[in-house]
Amino acid sequence: MVSCGGLLLQHFDSLRLLKVSPLTLVTYLILLERHYRSHNYYHNSIHAADVVQSAFVLLSHAPLQV
Repeated sequence: MVSCGGLLLQHFDSLRLLKVSPLTLVTYLILLERHYRSHNYYHNSIHAADVVQSAFVLLSHAPLQV
């Protein structure tokens, strides 16, 4: 999830727009991933990576680009 989320935000230049350093982003994503509950078989880091990838595809679609 860390690499997927980071790549998505970098692709759309969100770090600059949000004024967030790459280190802050990575630290936040690692902390977020560590707090996923292992007994939940659906909402886990794999699901999060899937959501990030799906968001990337939707945001990259030409009619949605700004």
